[in-house]
Amino acid sequence: MYKYFLGLKFLLSRKINLLGMFGVLVAVWALITVLSIFKGFIREVHTQVRGAASDLVLIGHRMDRSYEKVEALLQSDPNVRALAPRISWFGLLYVRGGMIRGQYVGDTEKGSRSTNFFRIYGIDFAREKNVTGITKWLSRVPEERLKVADPSDPFRVLPEDLPKEDRGDFGQVPPGLLMSLDRIGNERIFARGRALTLASGRRIRDPKTGKVQVQPIKRKFALAGAFHSGHYDFDAGTLLIDIEVMRSIFGHDPEDEDSLDVFNEVAIALHDSKSAVATTKRLNKILRANGISGTVFTWQQRQQKLLQAVSHEQGLMKLILFVLMVVASVLIFATLSMMVSEKIRDIGILAALGATRRGTAMIFLFCGMTTALVGTVLGSIAGYFSCLYINPVNDYLWTHYGAGLFPPRLFGLEKIPYVLEASWFLQVALFALGTAFVFSLLPALRAARYDPVKALRHE
Repeated sequence: MYKYFLGLKFLLSRKINLLGMFGVLVAVWALITVLSIFKGFIREVHTQVRGAASDLVLIGHRMDRSYEKVEALLQSDPNVRALAPRISWFGLLYVRGGMIRGQYVGDTEKGSRSTNFFRIYGIDFAREKNVTGITKWLSRVPEERLKVADPSDPFRVLPEDLPKEDRGDFGQVPPGLLMSLDRIGNERIFARGRALTLASGRRIRDPKTGKVQVQPIKRKFALAGAFHSGHYDFDAGTLLIDIEVMRSIFGHDPEDEDSLDVFNEVAIALHDSKSAVATTKRLNKILRANGISGTVFTWQQRQQKLLQAVSHEQGLMKLILFVLMVVASVLIFATLSMMVSEKIRDIGILAALGATRRGTAMIFLFCGMTTALVGTVLGSIAGYFSCLYINPVNDYLWTHYGAGLFPPRLFGLEKIPYVLEASWFLQVALFALGTAFVFSLLPALRAARYDPVKALRHE
């Protein structure tokens, strides 16, 4: 027992040992807090990237085939549960009186406004509701003035919602579109029936010269209502339009017998999403065998570069913080080395009284490990409560001082995300104690190797 008694006595008699304990505390706190918040952000990134995407998506189709033919091929796979054709395009949306102002992303970007540039999805609502949660998106709109008039036909615009001056020459109502609630924001000018103009363009080939030209597109719409998917990237710049309207823009009128039910994207829902990769390979093989353009991707494959970049950043962050832990252990090594140098005569006395070399080493090893253990426990507690109370503290700073740790609504996040995992706490604790053991063992072995006679003569 003398080893632990003397180790504790040596430890408490030198306040400089608090430096090593504080270093481990800070390192453990940083590893737990920063990586827990980083994991929270990664989880949110995955959620936002997954967003409104379906399990699989066929993209790159040239809009040269009927959807019915491609649908039959895709449906032949037993894992395919539902399909929804889309026409994905881009355009500018104008409201009478100027551009859509949008909403501030955060207080740090108070001088910037969102543009009126949108990604446009022409969708078949009857099919789309079986692939994505569009029905829930429509029901999340709280304001009556922005709710769709008919949930079973969300693109329907009621004549009474549209001012007479915005109707056609014969009183006809323009087609409806759906806009994200996030883009509408607090703009009171928006309500069902609000007249809007969509400007875009498409490439056509001149039948006489054979040259490819850009044909401008300008089409009047009316706001049929709003939607809210809850996914920032999707909501920030997406318009939804009936796919038949989009087909007519591209010269395929549904009333014309010679027109095709064209598409350039297909959302695919699966029975078993865990086998998405195997299903993707089978579908691509079927499409290639039948000469269908386009490729099927999982949502992870479509966003592979972004997800890899995020994962790489997490690895670099771990490396930097683990280096901080090694630096903290070096502080323990330095304080123990100073203690050994100061206690050389005491080491000689212990040896003369019968202490073994192993016992001498255990005294200083006990000092180092106790320092690391206390620092690890306190750092873990500090990291846990830092994550637990980071949002209340951040809200308080923004409310009372106008600045804080995290700008509200940055990337569409209302709160600072974090993930507390017991396995991560255990990994950090083991690494902290492991590095402390290695750096404590070196001065402990040096103390054990001292010649007792020389140690007793040491001044």
